[in-house]
Amino acid sequence: MQIKGILHLSLKNLKSHPKRTLFLILTTGIIFALIFTVNLWWQGLQNTYIANASHPTHGKIILQATANSNTTSFPNDSSTSQDSPATREEMIQDLERFGATIIGDTKYYGSYFAPVLDSTLLQSVLEIDPTTAPAGTAPILVNEHLANQFLGKAYSGVTRTAHNKQQNYETYRSSLLGKTFTDSDGNKYYVVGLAPGRSFINNLSFAGIVYRNDSLFNPFLE
Repeated sequence: MQIKGILHLSLKNLKSHPKRTLFLILTTGIIFALIFTVNLWWQGLQNTYIANASHPTHGKIILQATANSNTTSFPNDSSTSQDSPATREEMIQDLERFGATIIGDTKYYGSYFAPVLDSTLLQSVLEIDPTTAPAGTAPILVNEHLANQFLGKAYSGVTRTAHNKQQNYETYRSSLLGKTFTDSDGNKYYVVGLAPGRSFINNLSFAGIVYRNDSLFNPFLE
């Protein structure tokens, strides 16, 4: 059917059933407007989260590449294929292909195997000047797992109110920043900041903050 015929039938139907046709047009318009609005809201929420999450490091991340040997077996097949680990040169070429800058080999410190990195790479997330670290201590950024090891307890994530959540976080920060901790081997660490990442929350839902929160937005925010 040509467009001219479709328009003719539409106008004829509008004249025959004006109220029903206008109601259908109005209902369809409202539905599409709601879908468009929700889509804009959701996209804006995602953009805001990504912008805030990447703000401390200006959108950059540090990757650690390790060559592993993977053994792959297939169902109903007694044979096994052994993948040889990638060489250093192959890994460098692969990373540089995606615009990465190679920092160099990673060294580790202490029994927690904390990677040793140049402070200039982490300048934007340092909250305390590393040069002020006491003698004999290593300035370090801590994530949630390492913080739990230092303090001997887990962070209390879910609270009764959002205000309690904020208070818990501030208390947690103050118990870490500028403090010295010692591991089982006697190595000393001086906390100069918190490592950026998905620390202290598993998702963005209100249920992850407020105890027994049943908001209708939780499935979307998770």
